[in-house]
Amino acid sequence: MKTRHEAFPSAIGSLSKNQAHQRGIALLLVLWVITLLTIIALGMTSTQRTEIALAANQVLSATFRAQADAAIYVAALNLLTQPPPEATADRTAMENMGFWVPDGQPQLWRLGETAMEIRVINEASLIDLNQAEPGLLLALLKAVGIEEQESARILDAILDWRDPDNLHLANGAEDDDYAAAGLPYGAKDGPFDSVEELRQLIGFKKEYFRALAPALTVYSGQASPVPDFAPPLVQAALQGIGLEEMEDRLAQEAEVMGQQTPVVGRGGPLYRITVRWQGPGGAYRAMQALTKVEAGSPSPVTVLWRRYALITEDE
Repeated sequence: MKTRHEAFPSAIGSLSKNQAHQRGIALLLVLWVITLLTIIALGMTSTQRTEIALAANQVLSATFRAQADAAIYVAALNLLTQPPPEATADRTAMENMGFWVPDGQPQLWRLGETAMEIRVINEASLIDLNQAEPGLLLALLKAVGIEEQESARILDAILDWRDPDNLHLANGAEDDDYAAAGLPYGAKDGPFDSVEELRQLIGFKKEYFRALAPALTVYSGQASPVPDFAPPLVQAALQGIGLEEMEDRLAQEAEVMGQQTPVVGRGGPLYRITVRWQGPGGAYRAMQALTKVEAGSPSPVTVLWRRYALITEDE
């Protein structure tokens, strides 16, 4: 039997082991607390950075919207100002005197230190998706390089979408075709409300829309576009040739005649105004507006709609 003195060192050893165990647990808890605090700190930092980025983006958006609105009214004022007769003798004289021709060519405008690109096009010089004859729409499809059979299919799909009946054209599509394709809607059997509605056509590809949209409108109400100020793609469709051939012709005409072509009026009253501004990081902010400009009207400038987008350099 051990004496009291012999058992004492053993008790001290057990106590030391318990203390060491408790210290290990305490150290582990401290490490967990530090890790947790670090995670919280990183989360707060990330949240703060996100909030700062969102706030900066909101400031940029608000700034651009205000500047784009200013650009709309600058363009409208330019269109409302009547050029003197000598300015309409040729395009060069018109531009040298500061009058813009609504043919979609870029105009550089500065507001303070901000440079913006403004394009103005006469809406009546575009092809109306609801009013255009089938032959003109087919010529437009071919002008962008869509092969003949596919052009015929797209044309009939457009016509079946906008006509009021449910009768199939040869290559068209009605409600049953859309249902068979798994789409939750059928042919509209009514006019297009916007050019963007083309995206809903059965089998209509994204690249088709990008190629065709700049030449189309639903606001002119005319079966044929006004050739004055029409962009090259519209001119190509009117002449029944490809876009590249039309651009070559225009380039050759420019070499021979320069800009010395008469400018008859400036179209109207509807104009599509596009404003682009390059923000930080290389992305462009863009705004497009349909604007009614009528001199002598109680409201000489009326913005019918605005659309905003953030686009990259390659778009």
